[in-house]
Amino acid sequence: MADLARTLTDGTPAAAALFDEMVAVAERHLGTQEGEGSADQTAVPVRTLTAMKLGITMLHGQLSRVLDLDDATGAGWHEISRAVLAIVSPAIAGAEGTALARHGLDEYEIIEGKKDHD
Repeated sequence: MADLARTLTDGTPAAAALFDEMVAVAERHLGTQEGEGSADQTAVPVRTLTAMKLGITMLHGQLSRVLDLDDATGAGWHEISRAVLAIVSPAIAGAEGTALARHGLDEYEIIEGKKDHD
């Protein structure tokens, strides 16, 4: 992660190209949902979310520490993912995408034995 952080913040054209590709991936997956507005209305939130998610990834050790999660196993990533879903407006991922993500997290917790099957 330290290498990724250094690469993305070094100000080089390569860093810009890497970040631009990450933004492009996010825009393909989270771009304008049909009927929910124009690309201009969603570009800023999607691009900002990309940076936020990278921050979570790059600061995972610090985040795990302050949340008292076991960083070595990654067992707390579902909790972090739920927090992100609570913060991010459904307008970004769409109501269906948000519901699908929550369902996936529920299924993970059931498989891991952290939640009872309803």
